[in-house]
Amino acid sequence: MAAIEEEGARAAMEIVFYDVETTVPEVKGQGYDILEFGAVVVSARGLGELDSFTTLVRPSSLALVSPRSVSCNGIVQDSLVGAPSFLEIADRVHALLHGRVWAGHNILRFDNLRIKEAFASIGRAGPEAAGHIDTFPLLRKSFGQRAGNLKMATLASYFGLGKQEHRSLADVRMNIEVLKLCATVLFLESNFPDIFPMESIVSPNQNSPFLVPERRQSARLSSLRGDAFNFNLLAVSLEEAIKHDDANGHKLESREETTMISATTTRTIEQATEQERVSEDLRNDKFLRPDEIFLDFLDATHNPDGKWITLQHASQQLCIRETNARVKFSVSDRFAYSSDGKPTFSIVIVPTPKLLAIAKECEVLVKKVSTSMGIAAVWQPVLVANGTGDEALRIKIGTSGDGESASYTTKLFKKKQEDGSLERLNLPSVDPKTFQESVPAGCGVDVELRCDGYAFQGGKVGLRFLAEQLFILC
Repeated sequence: MAAIEEEGARAAMEIVFYDVETTVPEVKGQGYDILEFGAVVVSARGLGELDSFTTLVRPSSLALVSPRSVSCNGIVQDSLVGAPSFLEIADRVHALLHGRVWAGHNILRFDNLRIKEAFASIGRAGPEAAGHIDTFPLLRKSFGQRAGNLKMATLASYFGLGKQEHRSLADVRMNIEVLKLCATVLFLESNFPDIFPMESIVSPNQNSPFLVPERRQSARLSSLRGDAFNFNLLAVSLEEAIKHDDANGHKLESREETTMISATTTRTIEQATEQERVSEDLRNDKFLRPDEIFLDFLDATHNPDGKWITLQHASQQLCIRETNARVKFSVSDRFAYSSDGKPTFSIVIVPTPKLLAIAKECEVLVKKVSTSMGIAAVWQPVLVANGTGDEALRIKIGTSGDGESASYTTKLFKKKQEDGSLERLNLPSVDPKTFQESVPAGCGVDVELRCDGYAFQGGKVGLRFLAEQLFILC
């Protein structure tokens, strides 16, 4: 018994950085299959490497490895033919993860869920974590906007670590190195503010001393292979920076909690991930309820095409499911068409307070991006006066074409409130009157929204909350 307790205590003092590569679902409800697992176990006090493991994983069907999946991680069907199934590696994965602090980039919203699903698929209880360190929200709070959107590829480019491979073990080692380098920057800033002023490196586009190759090389205190690193530096430099609320509102108050989130926090995170699986058919879709969205995890990035601004939550496209909303205004006859005759349908709903807060934060982010792009344009508000002193939210209804060839790209449904059954609504034409009859002011709706921004040089800047699916409650 003493030996078991000693082993558990030892594991709890170790951190396992891990990453999974998966298939990419092609249809709603398809789910993910793990294609590769990689992990590195490090000591909590020095981040020295103690163990590592990686393997390709044969999915339940090779047909799930689609061209879209290959474009994300480069793992092709032929390479998986002789790979072990998840069942065959489950014992090793469990031994690596169980009882240790789990660490990784965006693991709370992705990798942790995939591990739980994988063990459930083989009828086994999954490993339990002693705590979680998700470096995406951690660096968002402590490292700020120095490295843009804080995706691993962006961070790697910022520190000159090369191109992200999107392979599990390489990404894990890159993650560890990025964390060390971020800690070094914070440590130098806090102790030598005259030499390394924070304002000199708030943007990756500025000539930061940390972007000079010679200094960057000297700032590297270890190699990607996990040589000994002074964790006291990491703990001290991050201790002040990460005294912040984590994703569930828990305050990280001490060095120990920097390394290991308390068991209470762990349970809260697990409960939050359970709440995401409201029903089996929605378990893997992309839409989040407003109460599942954390404002600190929101981000906006400029697309290369020059006009669209991507809104993200924890590095995923921001998509929201609002339920039991009330339509304040249906499609307006006056503003239903553009000057060239194309439909420009929109409705106005009364949002929940959380959705309203999300919209306001998105406005701030889009304005910042458009300003940094040097775009001079007129702001187009997505929030409109409600007439009662409150604000309502404008929702775009998707259409394509014009005239008699116009059609809805937003999917419309009637939803019976008593049993939740759905009936597809195929309106005979794209015209305001027909839409108003089906979606009148005052009716209740559930709506699934894709959220992004736009910035047209010399034109308009604003948010677009596009209804991908609209459910009329009846």
